[in-house]
Amino acid sequence: FRSTYDEQATSTGRKTGPSPDVVHSLLAVQADAARLPFAAESFDLVFCQFTLMWLDAPAAIGEIHRVLVPDGRLVAIEPDYEGLLEYPAPIATREIWLAALARAGADPSLGRKLPGLLAESGFSARVDLLDHLAEPSPARFDFLAELPLSPAERHALAAVRTADSHLASSGGSRVAHLPVFLATAVKTPSNRFTQEVPP
Repeated sequence: FRSTYDEQATSTGRKTGPSPDVVHSLLAVQADAARLPFAAESFDLVFCQFTLMWLDAPAAIGEIHRVLVPDGRLVAIEPDYEGLLEYPAPIATREIWLAALARAGADPSLGRKLPGLLAESGFSARVDLLDHLAEPSPARFDFLAELPLSPAERHALAAVRTADSHLASSGGSRVAHLPVFLATAVKTPSNRFTQEVPP
């Protein structure tokens, strides 16, 4: 989403600030993340959550860098399914997640790659690992079931659902923790990604 103020920035360059009457006016823009239809230095902030894992991350991060103003911020939240922690073994789905996400075109381990990808694109970044351990939710199985699974994986998932349900109803100990990386990146004033959108 962007404000109508950003529509002006697309064609005329960055302004000093939006007028109060357009601050709350938003437009939805659908575009290729590797080829954003905005002028360089059009945005102060870009936020994405579980998004870069589905994209050509280096290209998308480079484009985000291009459209941010100097000292602009990128806040990105990305998971790392390779680090998925599950206990006990009968409720483990890590291998199914890795195979299904890769089959769907995602990068299951994008989270751990964020520091290097951000540095390569010219960002100064702080990357934190979110460490809150929540009660395992059965919704995780619904998300997994939406991915392209093989018949064998669907059968295995059904068995895991049953085991998880039994443990939950009996008060058994369960852990299902997906490591999530939170990156707060700053575009330094000198950079190599300030060119306009290519024709």
